[in-house]
Amino acid sequence: LEAFVEAAFAAVDLDWHDHVKSDPRLHRPADLRVSRADPSRAADAIGWSAKTLMPDVVKRMIEAERERLAVKGG
Repeated sequence: LEAFVEAAFAAVDLDWHDHVKSDPRLHRPADLRVSRADPSRAADAIGWSAKTLMPDVVKRMIEAERERLAVKGG
């Protein structure tokens, strides 16, 4: 999640540390420090493989939201 947040803020030229607060008391004890998946099962089962890296997905999301706001006049 931290990498996603970092990429989202970087896409709008902001440092996420300046805008996000985290309260350790609210962290669940079972939360993983690092979470990674192995997409090879999806590739084997349905022939799917990712074509876009997460930072690029975040950039696309930011661009889409900016376009949406521009259309709405926001």
